[in-house]
Amino acid sequence: MLRIDDWLAAGLVILAREGEPGLRIDRMARELGVTKGSFHHHFRGIRGFRRALLAHHEDEQQRLLATARELTASLTTESALQALPALVAEHLDLSRERALRAWAVGDADAAATVERIDTARLDLLTEIWGRTLPPDRAGTAALVPHLALVGAITTGRSDRELQRVFTLLTVTAGAVVSEAGKHGGPAPQA
Repeated sequence: MLRIDDWLAAGLVILAREGEPGLRIDRMARELGVTKGSFHHHFRGIRGFRRALLAHHEDEQQRLLATARELTASLTTESALQALPALVAEHLDLSRERALRAWAVGDADAAATVERIDTARLDLLTEIWGRTLPPDRAGTAALVPHLALVGAITTGRSDRELQRVFTLLTVTAGAVVSEAGKHGGPAPQA
């Protein structure tokens, strides 16, 4: 018998491939090679499944952010920012992220999930920049890689293109960090 995690994994694959409209019980059952009865054993209809799928995706993203936080905790701002692109490339499914954002346009639950994930991502980036910049500048600096990521997701950019953008941002970050160091502390306010 399939487990809840099997259904959620199948749902994430279908979401990435077909978007939210593909999240149908018959389609997932066919993908898993089982009857729809297995689905109903675990979920109260498609709405309950979709809520569980959103929660599963959010939990996965929170674990990824916890790992990123742990891996970058002892690094300088510049080194931490250099480490992030590899984590993004390895763990972030841009097709799934694109489908989730499209789903969020017309669904309050999906929109709230995207908002919480974006906030958590920005919090991590602000923490990293906060090692060098004052809080207001750190928040602004955090927006740059975050918006680059959202732009890559929504415009269908490839993992390779996103990697190149993050590499360029890392070079830029190095200049900001260097400028802050020249002034004996945080960079001057703009």
